[in-house]
Amino acid sequence: MATAPPPDTLSKLTNDLKSKNEEVRSISAQALKEYVAVMSRELSGQDLKRFYGEVNSIIWTLVQSVDNSDKLCGVMIIDKLIGIEGEENTTQETRFANYLRQLFPADVRTMTVAARALGKLAQQGGTFTTEFVEFELKRAIEWLTGDRQEARRHASVLVLAELVRHADVIVFPYVGSIVENIWVAFRDPNQNIRIAAADALSAVLIIVADRESPHKTGWHNRINEEAQRGLRIASTESIHGSLLIYRELLLHAGMFMHERYISTCETVFQYKDHRDGLVRRAVISLIPDLAAYNPPEFSNVYLDKSMNHILNQLRKDKERSLIKEKDRSNAFLAIGKVALVAGADMGGFLEEILNCIKDGLRLKSKNRIQTDTPIFNCISMLANAVGQALTKHALELLELMFATGLSEPLRQSLTDLSNCIPPLLSTIQERLLNMLSMILSGQMYKPLGAPNASRTGITSSPIRRDMLSAEPKDADSIILALNTLGSFNFSGHVLNEFVRDCCIPYLEDDNPDIRRSAAQTCCQLFVRDPICFQTSAHAVQVVGEVLEKLLTVGIADPDPVIRQTVMASLDERFDRHLAQAENVRSLFIALNDEVFAIREYAITTIGRLSMHNPAYVMPSLRKTLIQLLTEIEYSGVSRNKEESARLLALLVIASQRLVKPYVESIIKVLLPKAKDQSAGVVSSILAALGELARVGGEDLLPFMDQLMPLIIDTLQDQSSPTKRSAALKTLGQLASNTGYVIDPYIKYPGLLDTLMTILKTEQSASIRKETIKLLGILGALDPYRHKQMAIESVDDNQADKSQSSDVSLLMAGLGPSSEDYYPTVVINALLKILKDPSLSQQYQPATQAILNIFQALQLKMVPFLPQIMPVYLSIMQSGTLLNLDFYFEKMGFLVLIVKLHIRPYLPDLLQLVKDNWNHTRLQERIIGLVESIAVALDGEFKAYLPNLLQSFLAVFDTDLTERHDASLRVLQAFVKFGSNIEEYMHLVIPVLVKTFEKPDVPMNLRRAAINTIGTLARKVNFSDYASRIIHPFARILVLPGPELRMPTMDALCSLVLQLGQDYVNFIPMIKKVLHRARISHPNYEALVSKLLKREPLPTDLPGLGDDRYVIMADMPQAESGIKKLPVNQASLRRAWDTQPRSTKHDWADWIRRLCLEMLKETPSHALRACADMANSYHPLARELFNAAFVSCWGELMDQYQ
Repeated sequence: MATAPPPDTLSKLTNDLKSKNEEVRSISAQALKEYVAVMSRELSGQDLKRFYGEVNSIIWTLVQSVDNSDKLCGVMIIDKLIGIEGEENTTQETRFANYLRQLFPADVRTMTVAARALGKLAQQGGTFTTEFVEFELKRAIEWLTGDRQEARRHASVLVLAELVRHADVIVFPYVGSIVENIWVAFRDPNQNIRIAAADALSAVLIIVADRESPHKTGWHNRINEEAQRGLRIASTESIHGSLLIYRELLLHAGMFMHERYISTCETVFQYKDHRDGLVRRAVISLIPDLAAYNPPEFSNVYLDKSMNHILNQLRKDKERSLIKEKDRSNAFLAIGKVALVAGADMGGFLEEILNCIKDGLRLKSKNRIQTDTPIFNCISMLANAVGQALTKHALELLELMFATGLSEPLRQSLTDLSNCIPPLLSTIQERLLNMLSMILSGQMYKPLGAPNASRTGITSSPIRRDMLSAEPKDADSIILALNTLGSFNFSGHVLNEFVRDCCIPYLEDDNPDIRRSAAQTCCQLFVRDPICFQTSAHAVQVVGEVLEKLLTVGIADPDPVIRQTVMASLDERFDRHLAQAENVRSLFIALNDEVFAIREYAITTIGRLSMHNPAYVMPSLRKTLIQLLTEIEYSGVSRNKEESARLLALLVIASQRLVKPYVESIIKVLLPKAKDQSAGVVSSILAALGELARVGGEDLLPFMDQLMPLIIDTLQDQSSPTKRSAALKTLGQLASNTGYVIDPYIKYPGLLDTLMTILKTEQSASIRKETIKLLGILGALDPYRHKQMAIESVDDNQADKSQSSDVSLLMAGLGPSSEDYYPTVVINALLKILKDPSLSQQYQPATQAILNIFQALQLKMVPFLPQIMPVYLSIMQSGTLLNLDFYFEKMGFLVLIVKLHIRPYLPDLLQLVKDNWNHTRLQERIIGLVESIAVALDGEFKAYLPNLLQSFLAVFDTDLTERHDASLRVLQAFVKFGSNIEEYMHLVIPVLVKTFEKPDVPMNLRRAAINTIGTLARKVNFSDYASRIIHPFARILVLPGPELRMPTMDALCSLVLQLGQDYVNFIPMIKKVLHRARISHPNYEALVSKLLKREPLPTDLPGLGDDRYVIMADMPQAESGIKKLPVNQASLRRAWDTQPRSTKHDWADWIRRLCLEMLKETPSHALRACADMANSYHPLARELFNAAFVSCWGELMDQYQ
């Protein structure tokens, strides 16, 4: 039933994103987000990486474009994609941070959106958040204090504002630095920079207000002093900046401004008549904030002064219209805000205010909406403030308001007037209906039953044609009229006929926005109309006709948003009418819509209808249930299974009567799928099981032994918050609907610990809340019983516990003074991660950490091999192609470190080599591992070589890649095999000769094959194969081009050194070749001279043994003696400093930082090897904290201890 997105979706969305129309781009960005969310659930592994590669390529192209609109588009996509849950989360967040970083500085609009995206990224709390936020913070502060570059300064305040809002815990320690350096932005010539600086200061003051800090008063004083200093500078820019600072202090500094209130008011009013309009506007904007800070004081002392000043601004030179539009708007908004504070005290100014409002409404302006919006806002606020006192002016005011034409501000103002002054409601309704009727039908509104209303049905409506011929320029007016009709309070008016005649025809309009508004309005009005509940033939006919039209739109409209709007609007109050056979048929068509959200609404509605018309609905619904179960059981597409499970859950909720007989059958289908690899599928299946519990109740008890282990495993799965949340909710539903309480704790002793761990460590507030709710449902366990169970559990698992806890190690007598203590603690912690299938994303970091420990401690780690190797081999046996590349590489390094101690695990290792040899992408890594085994075993490797050699030699025929990396690696392996390969030279030499003689083989590979022969000549006896090598060399030397001549001559010299007098027979032939090719080689000539004189040959020659064309592996270097690592005590002291910490989140961040710093500075090689992983996986940092603390404490100076 689910439909996969078409393959060209990405390219289509990309083209739409390049549209010049901003609305189209915005819609496309949202569509791209939804598409990526779907694909991230549907794909996995290499396919997901490839998909994200395409998405990132699009973003990169847009972000790097010279066109600002393209850059903005790229930022919009990043903003939309942040927060999508998936396997690639961490990688994507890092990449997004790098993309965004490059956009500063840029044009103002792009920077504003990019800063917002940075804040959103910081809020995600990913593994790299702290480092990324601190980098951006330091850069922003540096740009504030650096050379004057307007774009950088603007970028810095924009970024600061967003980071302070979204990462306050990380930012708080930097508040002092921000307060010291932000003032240059408040005096910048650019007004936008000053406003952005005020926004940043606002965010800073908010987080300061939320925390107790000894520096708080000092910061407030510094801010107040800078405001005063700006006024003393006396430039327009500095005065404006200072007024902005005062505003933020009034809003966010709490009682700090109380004793400074009078002086601040006096200071502000000094600038009310300033020569610059910007300063005058700032003063007027500040007046409402002064009023709100201390209403009684303001009303007593400054209300008259303020209102006279504002009204004077509106009166000034009215006839000549000298007052600027900005000033007028500012003044009206200030009046409204002051009125909300002063309330009844505004009575004395009401007459004059209303005169100014009327004058403003009478003004003719090119842009009426912009002119009238502040006036309408002022009217709304006045209505809220003085209420009935406006009544006597209302009729004249309404006349002028309606004369401006329909607009969103007018609609909102009329709503507020009708709510605050109920006697005006009927007048407003009548006038508004006339206005709407004129827009929608070209005629005045005629109430139901009024004469001359010839409305005989939708199809014969005389006004339908006129309405559909509305000019395109009127589309916005029509949409607004329809929205107003649907949302305004028209109680007391029967509008069903009006809707039928005036709105329904717009369902066929060409403009999709008009169709959407018409559909919404029809549903909103009919659902509130009593006609829905009437049973007369006329009522049934009218509602039936409207619903028929709406359902037609809901299944046939080409715009999916409109179809979704209709289906979402089908309220349960329509159910009696929707249950008619023809309407049910339409809904079943919608149940197969290509848009999943529409299918969700359809199945919910159909489920409800099974109560009203079971005979007609139930057979088809039963068929739907079977289809859903079939898709869940047999579909190979994760997305289809997830969507079917979600539809099933909705069906269970809406139609319990249908589902009740099939509970057992449904559970049997769902249970196996609850172990699916996809987090989305598992979450949806669990949600369906939870809803099923509400229907089945005690019928689910026989399945508890299967359900509970599954749910507990999911609760312990740290790879997906979605799965954990679904498992918590499902267990709560199971317990509350089956009565299965208390017993889960007894039967599954680990459950309580798991729930408590979630409460302690979970970052998501919603998951913690769900956990508390579940604990309440499961009930209280007798403490004595719990203690007994815990003791039994410890006894049963004593062996495991002794390996998994640092405390247990101490109790067993292994303490920090033992050199095995820290490696044991660390290895146990890392193995616990490697044994947990839900933590597969952490396998690679854990493996790297283990390898780092081996590299540091070398053979001291050999005793841990029996614990590590079985786990490592098990992971490799179940690994994906992408992961195996990493694991084979790391296994090679491990083998080089432990050398002969790898012997017990060689059969399993070589079986892995055999099983994966045909994966050409892995061949290079596998060959590297075999090399390492050869080096580690030395002479013992000869026994394993026959089984490997055939595969190695076949690589030269099967390696068709452009770079021939696998072939080059085989040549290197032959060198590493050394004397082990001597018995098989009769197989190797023909292959090497064929490789360097073939003209179509790449030059670098031919050169490497020749060098390999030269290198092997110093390790292996070639005397029997001299002829098979020297004659091909002679042919190579006469070839045109110099590329192979020098390597061949060097290899020939190596052969001469090995063959000695046996080479004399070849000297004449080679001499002719060298003469013909005009080759001179001093080393060769010196060797031949010594041979002919029977002088002893040197053991080596300068320049021989050039292995430039053989790739060498990175050999792990053994450390000269294992010494403790140095501890940076100053860094630790900064980490444990608690001074700026006050809130719960601050303390959580403090312990997180301290854990990480302890691991970074620990003198233990084993613990420090985990620092990088702990930075991205914090549970490891918590687990190793005790050991890290002890290791650092012993190294501290006495005063720090």
